[in-house]
Amino acid sequence: MTDRVLSPFHRSALCGMAIGMFMLSYGDRAVLSVSMPLIAHEFNLGPAQTGWVLSSFLWSYVILTFPASLLVDRYPTRTMGVTALLIWSVAMFMGGLSATLFIFLMSRVLLGIGETPTFPLANRIVRQWSGEQHRGIILTALVCSSQIGLAFGLLGSGWLAGWTGWRSAFLAYGALSIVMAVCWRSVFPAEAVKRMKWSDGRSLLNLLTQRTFWGLLSPGAAGQYANFLMMSWFPTYLHRTFHLQTFETGLDASICYGVAAIFSVVLGKVAEKISLAFLPKQILAPRRLVVAVLLLGSSVIGILPFLDSVWLVLFCVSVVIGLIMAALGANTALGSDLLVDGTRIGSVTGFGMIFGNGVGFLAPVTTGYLVHLTGTFSSAFYLAAFVLVAGAALATLLPRQPLQLTK
Repeated sequence: MTDRVLSPFHRSALCGMAIGMFMLSYGDRAVLSVSMPLIAHEFNLGPAQTGWVLSSFLWSYVILTFPASLLVDRYPTRTMGVTALLIWSVAMFMGGLSATLFIFLMSRVLLGIGETPTFPLANRIVRQWSGEQHRGIILTALVCSSQIGLAFGLLGSGWLAGWTGWRSAFLAYGALSIVMAVCWRSVFPAEAVKRMKWSDGRSLLNLLTQRTFWGLLSPGAAGQYANFLMMSWFPTYLHRTFHLQTFETGLDASICYGVAAIFSVVLGKVAEKISLAFLPKQILAPRRLVVAVLLLGSSVIGILPFLDSVWLVLFCVSVVIGLIMAALGANTALGSDLLVDGTRIGSVTGFGMIFGNGVGFLAPVTTGYLVHLTGTFSSAFYLAAFVLVAGAALATLLPRQPLQLTK
């Protein structure tokens, strides 16, 4: 079976599975963030050490994203998805059963390995099985599905961790990953293996000489920095600042991400209408300016230290996350449109994610040290605001030409 004979319903189901996989991957990450106060207490961790544990998932994720993206373009979607899901299910079981900090850290590294193909694979599915007129909103839905995954993950794992201990939350998500693998195997059609040469990856290096590529990387990295900051530290911030219990932090954080998901879809729809109004005459100006405006708006994260009400904090964070997700969705759609060779979307996406995730990796670690040195989260939020403003400026100035893999 090929994509040319698939019904519209089947195509929609494939895009829905990509969104579901993305949602589940972020639910896995939420389990750690909401359980972190309990884990830190059990393993006797300080703020700086906690920052390294929160970033441990990214140790392998950042390094292996590009090799995994080459595999996405080389092997069938069904094979890649099932393999990834089974690897990270093992990682979640391993984390839930770990008796030492070292084993727990290794489980997070394994989770990073399993989840490396997720976004390149999802981007390939959307590019292959959705129409161009729907691509922007689907990619925005894909990006905001991460927030839905976080919302359910924070709520469910917060309840499990608060009532039955943090280990049960890890085991539950390991089981969910196995269920998703079975569904993935059933829905996706068989495809032929693509006999691509590994040397083809060298052509991607030409992207580094193009200012447009850096104009896509920079706003993406800025958004990911703030995204990883909130995703890893927000429940702990609520716990330390407002003295909330585990279930309360999970509930409040899940409300934020649920509201942000809805908000980002609305913003994405508006952004898509603005962009399509200018297509095909001028694709660069509207999309890149939309990305810049959304990132600039999200820099209000810098006012969090001045808010003394938990409800004001939740409202502000919901707006910030929604703006960031809409910006990342618009930026991804811009990159997909500018790429001349659409058959390499998976590898190009993975290549770009190295930079974005590398910058995102700094967020939990840097925040841990800033909290350790200052005793508060204020400087961490100020830094995130500066990064977002810088990303908005670069989104405006750099993207000018289509992306070419070869000169």
